[in-house]
Amino acid sequence: MLVLALSFVTTCVSLLETLRLRKRYQRAQAENAFLSNERNSERQGRIRAEKKLREGIQAKDNQVVTYPLKPIGYIKSCFSQRNGTPRQPLLVKNARSTLTLRAELTEDFLCGLEDFSHCWILYMFHQNTDFQKVWGATYEGVRGKIRVPRLNGAKRGVFATRSPHRPCPIGLSVAKVVSVEGDTVTFAGADIVDGSPVLDIKPYVPFCDSVKDATAPSWVDAAIDNDPLQALHVEVSPTVREQLHSSWQASTSTLFSDFDAFVNFVKEALSRDIRSVAQRIKRGKVACHLGYHRHILRHIR
Repeated sequence: MLVLALSFVTTCVSLLETLRLRKRYQRAQAENAFLSNERNSERQGRIRAEKKLREGIQAKDNQVVTYPLKPIGYIKSCFSQRNGTPRQPLLVKNARSTLTLRAELTEDFLCGLEDFSHCWILYMFHQNTDFQKVWGATYEGVRGKIRVPRLNGAKRGVFATRSPHRPCPIGLSVAKVVSVEGDTVTFAGADIVDGSPVLDIKPYVPFCDSVKDATAPSWVDAAIDNDPLQALHVEVSPTVREQLHSSWQASTSTLFSDFDAFVNFVKEALSRDIRSVAQRIKRGKVACHLGYHRHILRHIR
């Protein structure tokens, strides 16, 4: 009888434990179903909200709308202002600049970029003097044609040039990736002014970014006869080299740790005439280029 009693008690305990486990399992299933429904509802709500946002920013009846963009960071460049900055990327290969991501963007965003030799940089022409025109309700007052420096003032449509004065003042530059350290990238050859807001960077992919059979007008060839923007020769005299050394030593934000690299950069920058068409024709090539020499000493770093 004792054995039967113990067996009965054991069976009852097992049944009770089974019932408890079943109830816990059912509660867990109910909680999972509830959370799943909550997630689905949240997802559906988010999808509806995003759809309404897209509908709200889409142009209707040719109205100008604004898209919600903000910079991923700001360029620190050896070119402190737009006067003196090259007109095209990689013309001054020794130019240095860095981009540090915003605090909320971790270094994970840059993981793998070091495997590419070059990358594209999309940025804003933040030092343009005609922002009031492009920020208006219409593009009234925005010029459709501009004077092309390499054509000695001949006019072309803005969209047939690289002019910074555009209906949407977005710049595109290609630069060499020198290094990626944490949340900071160092570039070489970028034609970007210090402080420019960067909207995005994308790796340069040779197989699709380099168009083998692409053509362009002769005035944008790498080398043209009587190039009005090409200086004949750049020499650094001992006096100028001494001035450069003083400027380099005095700078607290230089991107050049080596003085010789800094001198090479200056010579390379001075080999391109960056004056406007009016300045170049009005004042003469030699005299104004000497003036530009003094100007660039004040603004490069």
